[in-house]
Amino acid sequence: MTRGPRLAFTAIPIALAALVALTLAMPLRWWTLGPSAIALTALMLGGLRRPRGVNPTAAATIALSAVEAIVLGYAAFALMRPGAFGPVTRLGYPLLVATGLRLEGGAWLVLLCGVVALVPVVLDPHQERHAREDRKG
Repeated sequence: MTRGPRLAFTAIPIALAALVALTLAMPLRWWTLGPSAIALTALMLGGLRRPRGVNPTAAATIALSAVEAIVLGYAAFALMRPGAFGPVTRLGYPLLVATGLRLEGGAWLVLLCGVVALVPVVLDPHQERHAREDRKG
């Protein structure tokens, strides 16, 4: 496997963490929920396309996909039942209200998702081998 595809594969959890952060700030509308769900599906399938055993990238992809799916699930519930979580205006607010995290907890959630997204970069078992191969040729 060349270095390019491996780097792209490792970047998928970072994109998922960015999607979580963007989703929390988007307006609570169906036209923002749909594309967010499509992006989640595409990134999740891309992150799990070639898992070879348990690796940090697949684990981070699964964890971040689960967080984003829960955020979108609460948003869909809020769109189907307006007022269920009070006067929420952002796509991620129903989760933050339902769990009691509020905005400060949402910031911590984004920070934790960012840490999880960086785990595959730090723990890539093939990183040293690729560095040696790059030096050789």
